[in-house]
Amino acid sequence: MVLAAVALVAAACTSGSDDIAPPLATGSTAGGDLRHVVLDTDLASEDIFALLYLMQRDDVAIEAVTITGTGEAHCDPGVRNALGLLALGERTDVPVACGRETPLQGSNAFPQEWRDAADDLSMVDLPDTVGEPDPRSAPELLITPSTATPR
Repeated sequence: MVLAAVALVAAACTSGSDDIAPPLATGSTAGGDLRHVVLDTDLASEDIFALLYLMQRDDVAIEAVTITGTGEAHCDPGVRNALGLLALGERTDVPVACGRETPLQGSNAFPQEWRDAADDLSMVDLPDTVGEPDPRSAPELLITPSTATPR
């Protein structure tokens, strides 16, 4: 079911309308302004769709993907799956890092079966990842300028 949904969203994203809100940050593209985006996610199914959508946009530069280890996906599988999705979109230049694996306070957690499903994207045929997770934690990635060339 997830595979079918991913395929439908990926196909829909390629023929979508260009009528979007004005960009938050600007750069230049052939068609106008460029949005610079950091996707902070727990890599649940709706976040997979968001990442696929953002990757196909010519007016969006994904600067980083950060995974929260306290959401639906655990850190290691979430990072691995994000890297696989980025490889699928030929965006191996985007750094991916994980944040905390425990809440700052309390012990709220998603049900284990939800987390297991978010961790296991085996029903989706992702390419072998090219590259490794960013060595920085998600907060470090957000506050430390990258030495990579701008996209």
